[in-house]
Amino acid sequence: MDRKMLKTLGYTNVTHLTSHELGHEHLGRNTPDLLIVGSSLTDGSGHDFIRASRKMFPETVVPSVMVTLCNRKNDVLEAIGAGCAGYVLRPYSMDTISRHISVALDSFRINPLDNEQLTMARELVSAACFDEAISEFAELVPHENEADRYFSMGTRALMEGKFGKAIIAFNKALALNALYAEAYRGMADAYKGKGDMEKYGEYLKSAADIFAQQNRHQEVKDLFIEILRLDPNAVNPYNKVGMRLRKDGDYQSALQMYFQAQELSPDDENLCFNIAKAYMYLEDFESSCRYLRESLKINPEFEQAGTLLTKLQRKKG
Repeated sequence: MDRKMLKTLGYTNVTHLTSHELGHEHLGRNTPDLLIVGSSLTDGSGHDFIRASRKMFPETVVPSVMVTLCNRKNDVLEAIGAGCAGYVLRPYSMDTISRHISVALDSFRINPLDNEQLTMARELVSAACFDEAISEFAELVPHENEADRYFSMGTRALMEGKFGKAIIAFNKALALNALYAEAYRGMADAYKGKGDMEKYGEYLKSAADIFAQQNRHQEVKDLFIEILRLDPNAVNPYNKVGMRLRKDGDYQSALQMYFQAQELSPDDENLCFNIAKAYMYLEDFESSCRYLRESLKINPEFEQAGTLLTKLQRKKG
């Protein structure tokens, strides 16, 4: 039924697959324009498939629309968390699926003029016209972060139960952040060309912070290596995102960021301390103590870690 309706809407190159395994195999060879995913596949959930597909295309946004019979709030929230760009309940009409597909495709698109300006700015860097390039890149990054505005809009919509609006807002935030990250990276290259290494490092950090938010690990790794050459004491971008998430009370997401950070900074006592604090707020005191000991193993003089470990040990016993 889904395939027939899609072909009626003009989508001729439609591939139907029933499992994670077949889907991942297909995506390993092809980059689709859109994924339409059922909530249940033969070997796992649709939510997990969407999460995995996003990791397979870190540099390319492939919108996903979930088609399901489930209308419970938790199901919708899980789909949003997985990164879906649309949520369609069965049975649905042709108009409904067409509208959701259009919104999903549009919500991730960056203004073509912005893309053209980004390309032109990169060409100016290649031509060693650094001042002109910086001017072009700067126009792409507003003083007030529009992506943050969309993220706040999405959060409010979630709290109000307006899930469709939340999905659109979050996807807009992701698309804008992708543009900002590339603009920051371009500005870094332009300042390097001018010989201004301080500005070069500043904009590298800005780009790395956004890539970390989007979990684009290879970009973060490449930029962080370069950042460390300039500033050996620089804070790991994943650690910065994790600290912000922890302050917002999202401890599980913070832990995910911290663990990513550990891959780049395995001997960072402050990172172990932050992991310990997140586990403490989750009331997993055993894990918290384990990471505090790891922090003290790296730096036996770390007073905060020692104090917190003593406090938790007293609480445990």
